[in-house]
Amino acid sequence: MRISHPAVAMLARDPAAPGKTRLLDVNDDAAEALRRALLLDSLDAVAQAGRPVHVFLTPAGAEDAVRAVVADDPGLAAQVERLTFAAQIEGDLAARMTHAMTATLAAGHDAVVLVGSDAPDLPPAIVDEAVDALQDDPDGRRIVLGPTADGGFYLVAGRVAPAAAFEGVRWSRDDVLAAVTARAIAAGFEVAHARPWRDVDTAADLRALAGRLTAGAARTRAALRGLADRLGGVE
Repeated sequence: MRISHPAVAMLARDPAAPGKTRLLDVNDDAAEALRRALLLDSLDAVAQAGRPVHVFLTPAGAEDAVRAVVADDPGLAAQVERLTFAAQIEGDLAARMTHAMTATLAAGHDAVVLVGSDAPDLPPAIVDEAVDALQDDPDGRRIVLGPTADGGFYLVAGRVAPAAAFEGVRWSRDDVLAAVTARAIAAGFEVAHARPWRDVDTAADLRALAGRLTAGAARTRAALRGLADRLGGVE
């Protein structure tokens, strides 16, 4: 059966809450503005794919505040009714990814593309490419992983949530993609790859992002200009 009603799931943090310490060594108004810009541009990118988007937030209780931030954004206000906001569950990244994918599928979707809120320049076409890679897999035994240059992944898609692929993985290492791939194959999944892309985990990633953003992701470009003195040279 062909996929007819896929959706995007996104793991995100309330930008008003302190963010990744590896991005900036301070948390102030400029850092919050950057977190807000990364979230809004990442949402904008996947919303442009035209699929429903289910946003899973931490900390719990931030759903109304983040919905208001999105509704106040001129570029996203028209999209807000197509976005669903819910809390992430407690637990490690494996549990939270599994929950986000499972909950999205349980909402009536026949495939889910899970991303983070740290890829503001993600091409919307990648969402459709991931769904297309699942079309000839009616039994749900294929997953799609989007590789990053640091050995991780920015996207996972499937007709089911591949919980076994995430269990026991040691995150934030340069072998995460390899570890998830091996676990997925051991659990009986076939693994396909989306095109490589870049997410933002560290200050070096921010500098690289600032160096390549010449168009698109306007919110993030503006926030990065305000942080130029902290980031130093761009890559």
